[in-house]
Amino acid sequence: MGKRAPAIIVSSLLKVESMLSNPTEKQIENQILTYLRNKGIFVWKNQSTGVFDPTKKVFRKSSNPHHISGVSDILGILKDGRFLAIEVKKPYISKKTLKVKYRTQEELQKLASVDQVNFIEKIRLSNGVSFYADSLEVVEDQLSFAKIEQG
Repeated sequence: MGKRAPAIIVSSLLKVESMLSNPTEKQIENQILTYLRNKGIFVWKNQSTGVFDPTKKVFRKSSNPHHISGVSDILGILKDGRFLAIEVKKPYISKKTLKVKYRTQEELQKLASVDQVNFIEKIRLSNGVSFYADSLEVVEDQLSFAKIEQG
């Protein structure tokens, strides 16, 4: 009889398979961040969770009047000085084919909150580059469309 693979290897392989077939929003964010950093673009993950209230043991929104709601998941500064904002959404996996269905900007916008839509629009109106993404391919397409140097 052959030897069985150690449980840790099997577990790791299952995690990799899950990432490839059903990536989470966080995994997509990390792929995008790595890609943009490798292209020499200054980017960071915006932490948008509320402030933890240890007394009530809940996250609450900031009461600061200067706090902005709806700030995109990924922020950065492009090589030409323009501001970059990317709102990341979880990819849609077809239950029939188990394949990723890529969505248009309009479809992705429908998944965003009113505050997220307003933030994306404010960046555009300020000559920044902003869009929604559910995959690395969308980022590549949007940067190409915005005529961003990718090399």
